Amino acid sequence: MHHSPLMAQAATLRPSRARLQGTRGRTSSRLALGAWLLLSACGGAQKPSGEAPPAAETPTTSPASETRPELVPVDAPAGTFLWARLKNPAVLTDSLLAATGLPLDWRGLLESRVPELVAVSDLNAPVELAIVVNPNPRRQPLGVLSWGVGSEAAVLQQLDQMNVQAEEGPGGVHSFAIAEATCVVGPSLGSTPSRVVCGKEAQAVDVLGAYALRGLPRQELSGAELHVEVAAAPLQQAYGQQVGSLKLLSSVLVRQVQIDNPRFDRAAADAVYGIVDELIALTQDVESARLQLWNKGGDYEVALSGRFPGSASWSVETFRGLGSKQALPPDSFWELPANASAAYFAQAPDAARTETFWTVAKDLLAGYLESNPEVTKATRERIERWFTDVSQYGSAAVAATGPMIASKSGERAALVPAWQLAAVEQDSARHRKLLDELVAILAAPDLRKAAAHEGKSWLPELKRSGTLAGQPGSTVYEWKLSGAWREALELGKEVVSTDASQRAELETALQQFEHGFLALIPDQSRTWFAWSQAREELVKPFEAMKRQDAARLRGLAALQPLRERPAIVSGFVKLESLLAQVASGGRSGKALRSWDRVSQALPYKGQAPLTFTLRVEPGVDQEKPTEVELLYRVPSQFIADLTAAATQGLVD
Repeated sequence: MHHSPLMAQAATLRPSRARLQGTRGRTSSRLALGAWLLLSACGGAQKPSGEAPPAAETPTTSPASETRPELVPVDAPAGTFLWARLKNPAVLTDSLLAATGLPLDWRGLLESRVPELVAVSDLNAPVELAIVVNPNPRRQPLGVLSWGVGSEAAVLQQLDQMNVQAEEGPGGVHSFAIAEATCVVGPSLGSTPSRVVCGKEAQAVDVLGAYALRGLPRQELSGAELHVEVAAAPLQQAYGQQVGSLKLLSSVLVRQVQIDNPRFDRAAADAVYGIVDELIALTQDVESARLQLWNKGGDYEVALSGRFPGSASWSVETFRGLGSKQALPPDSFWELPANASAAYFAQAPDAARTETFWTVAKDLLAGYLESNPEVTKATRERIERWFTDVSQYGSAAVAATGPMIASKSGERAALVPAWQLAAVEQDSARHRKLLDELVAILAAPDLRKAAAHEGKSWLPELKRSGTLAGQPGSTVYEWKLSGAWREALELGKEVVSTDASQRAELETALQQFEHGFLALIPDQSRTWFAWSQAREELVKPFEAMKRQDAARLRGLAALQPLRERPAIVSGFVKLESLLAQVASGGRSGKALRSWDRVSQALPYKGQAPLTFTLRVEPGVDQEKPTEVELLYRVPSQFIADLTAAATQGLVD
């Protein structure tokens, strides 16, 4: 590690900070604000070439010295755990604005608001961030932001015009205080000859300043427009002891949930300790995490990924097992109706991987029922057998959400799915037996009596309701939440939030599940499920899939990314589905009463899908860790429609 001259001169620079704060004047706040506006409004990241960039040319216009010492690269200080780079703020901003279709002159806006900043900053140079663990782990980590400038001389001249004094330190680095930040400007190694580095605390600049000038700009991250990377080792070393203390806290929680029933209390302890053990194991398994934004010719990709050399956690071991099951979406996915607002294909872990979860859930419920003398032993055993049968599920699934329609229940205007579908590669007889058994369990007199409160039962009602028209062998079930459920959810809205929009979102969710119909449809070795508020909507997706001329997902060229690489999960969502979820809870819920009307106001009618895939590269050890990546592909048409919806007040 190369030690920064900034650290050696900390005692000299800190006294000047107080003096400079007293002289910075009103315009200093404008410069600080402008810096933050630039950093928040623009984006980018420098593409590594595989070779170290050449040393920057040394400016010769510094008023402090005519010559500069040779610039020496600086390693990241011990404990540095986060790096971020925006490659080219100007290019990314231009590209995003082109996708939105907004006629915004952002350069002119910046020049009118913060001319001092624009005059000295290189808007095409990378903007970078580094964060290091605080030497005192009880205090917040230390971080600095840096961006490129034309030269130190230009910055110093601008500071002088603003009556902000700067003090020279070793190596041509100048320190100054502005607003609530401590900053330095100095020569840099990288794509720009000079950079400004700012931190909230002087200590942050002392620790990270030299690295931000002569280390981070040369560090290879990726060619992404935005790259954020977090290393786990420094965090594990600094905070591992605190994570371990979760076990102590979990023992307190276990005592809080116990009900003096041995079976329930044992299962509750297994659940709490299991969750804590999993969290601790995950922190030990992980090596790093990344967020990357890529510009793909006007479309964008957002990748969230993690590297896991260890396999102590259930999650990592399960991902490794799923890696061998990765596949492209099957024919049943591509046969889905093209008017679906969202759909996905997902692999499921083997039943043995989830057996423990089902066992704990079964023991929790059985133990709770044992504590109620009104529930008979026969009913308890029946419920346990049902849980055991359900736990054997381990099949891949296809699911879809239909177009959005006005809710059939409740007073609030809201859009809800016309229908929802799911298909599993399992025999329908098994699932019909499970549903029929659930009908019988929920109707058990002793269970309903035990669940009653002030004359109202907590148990939902579930009953058979004939067959689905045109679907031989189908069975329809009708569900209804009881009055006690509505009262509980109404109370929950008050408890969860006093915010009107959040309570409205809960109301919308309640409307979807308060009453509806579930259909089971056999399809050779496959079983389809469909559910909806309106019974007449259940048949529509199956009628569409039977018609030869009906549009299907296979005809949507925009879903091509889902055909390219096998994955654990593959799917898409249209703006229609997202807007219904976002806007139904806010002021625009009424405006979204009809999606057909709304879509006409959007340039691409909300039909451009955002696709996503979840992939795994199974690993074996430290040399070849397991890698998990969630990739979103956002077309420019999706961005344009989203922008139009926002500017027209359809999204709060």
